[in-house]
Amino acid sequence: MEHLIDILRDVFCGARILSYVERITQYHRIQASPGFHAAADELYHLLRDHGVPAEILSFPADYDVNFWGHPSFDEWHIEHASLQLVSPKKCKLSDFDAIPISVVQRSPSCAGEFDVVYVEAADNPNSYQTVDVRGKFILTDKKVTSVYKACIDHHPAGILYYGMRDLPTVREKGSLPNAHEYASFWWKKGDTPLPGFVLTPKQGAQLKQYLQDGTPVKVRAEIKASFRPGKLELLSAKIPGRSDNEVLLIAHLCHPQPSANDNASGSAVLLEVAIQLTKLITTGVLPSPEHTIRLLWVPELYGTLAYLSHNEHIIPNLLCGVNLDMVGENQPLCGSSYRVIETPLVTAGFINPLAELMLNEFYPMLPDYTGLPGCYMDRFQMVSFRGGSDHEILSHPTVGVPVIMLNQWPDRFYHTSFDTVLNVDPNILQVTALFTANLAYGIANIKQLNLDLKTLTRIYYERKLLKLIQYQAYKKTDLIITKALDILKSAGLTALDGLNKLGIQPTDAMNRFVNFVESLKKDYTTRKLTNDEQEASKLVPVPLYRRPPYIDIYKLPYDKRQRLHKLEKIHNALLWVDGTRSVLDIHTGMRVEHGESNLPDLMEFFTLMEELGIVKFK
Repeated sequence: MEHLIDILRDVFCGARILSYVERITQYHRIQASPGFHAAADELYHLLRDHGVPAEILSFPADYDVNFWGHPSFDEWHIEHASLQLVSPKKCKLSDFDAIPISVVQRSPSCAGEFDVVYVEAADNPNSYQTVDVRGKFILTDKKVTSVYKACIDHHPAGILYYGMRDLPTVREKGSLPNAHEYASFWWKKGDTPLPGFVLTPKQGAQLKQYLQDGTPVKVRAEIKASFRPGKLELLSAKIPGRSDNEVLLIAHLCHPQPSANDNASGSAVLLEVAIQLTKLITTGVLPSPEHTIRLLWVPELYGTLAYLSHNEHIIPNLLCGVNLDMVGENQPLCGSSYRVIETPLVTAGFINPLAELMLNEFYPMLPDYTGLPGCYMDRFQMVSFRGGSDHEILSHPTVGVPVIMLNQWPDRFYHTSFDTVLNVDPNILQVTALFTANLAYGIANIKQLNLDLKTLTRIYYERKLLKLIQYQAYKKTDLIITKALDILKSAGLTALDGLNKLGIQPTDAMNRFVNFVESLKKDYTTRKLTNDEQEASKLVPVPLYRRPPYIDIYKLPYDKRQRLHKLEKIHNALLWVDGTRSVLDIHTGMRVEHGESNLPDLMEFFTLMEELGIVKFK
């Protein structure tokens, strides 16, 4: 392992990766759009020029198509968009050519002068009983899709959105008054597209004040755009190995211009890794790997769904993977911390302990005032699984590929027009490339490394067991400890079993791990269940899906949809659904993985999932 690190340490260049970020940010990279195609095409030619086998793959961008039940969408072409304030004074509000985020993405064409009306709770259908919005633009700070669903039957002319998501500690309300927040419509077949513009919070507040003072507001809106069936494209490259197995590296290439950290940064790092590893192999510095390294630049989520649904035969050959999403943040500017996000416990993998080993290697402690190692320059950590990007699809137990994510969070400029290259740190990019290349090539050529992966994996999950015991001793929670230990036992065995794909026989390590768990369980007895727990133990949700489910929350009435939004942080509970685990089992699993779970909330969540047709109870 040390030899590989020494070879790779001086290969990657942060300044060069930053130049790739700059090139990518020149494109307006909306999924299934000319801008995305242009960005993918530029990366394709860069890869080919450096001898990396690559191809652009195309899948249907068409309302009549779905990927594992997730609806596709038509291509969107936009030529121009502008918004002028006509009264009470004249000024420019939005200009797509200058700030592409200043239009709601996937807006249709429109032209004319329109009155503006402010709707207090514009995402609530009941708000339109007393407000006339016909032929007018609705001013709102609510999410545009929710506003669209609530208002469309009342025939407005469009939406003016001025919201800005709060991010605790780094982006409080009013802290970015002149930034535009990324907003997009996601049309489905049968929808009537509605145009929209994005204002800054400062602009929106001024228009709102005019209206509340009784001053009429009128705007001139013009958008020239079109929709058509076309192509959902992604870029695929590989570093060929001798086997059919693959280590997957993935980054989403999409998002509006500039979107530097989210996610030109991950795409640029992936480009650097592909080019430099290929150069080292073709020049004989490194041997060809045993297993292929596959690299994908995708439209987020949809590209992964399209790729996997059209290539199900390759899923058993995917050993593990790394998803790079928002990896370049300058931490002091963005308020970010670097995170290695583990695979879910239900899709545990040997990649977790390897990633932890690499993280400690590339972020070593620096000497403190005594001269001994005792402090870190950058903020970084390993954290339990959370979704929100392409690793969520791959790591879903119905797909079963253990994929970690490299990510920085929070980011003060996340999903805004201020997410520019000025906030990207070339040193972080360089370390990320080094980390990713070592991890991917190391796994792809694992037998050449002087590393006892069986022991490393076993000890990693034994430490999780000990941390659970320590936490229980300190907190004295009502956790059903024997059940919790069994959950971690299952995770550890899953991770160890995955070594078989690498040609490593794990039986002895698995037996030793089981003996360790059973020795811990001897100190605990199963306590009596509460009434709520008894009820939860009798409810077993059964999945009504074969692959990661598409959840259309707009099938729910407004009040239940609001409740589901408040339960957002427990959506990972669906990962535990297998038709055998009870709600109590899932509750325990969530507490083991994330340190918290509220049983009444979990019961409500699954009731809503049943109403949406995602699960049924047996």
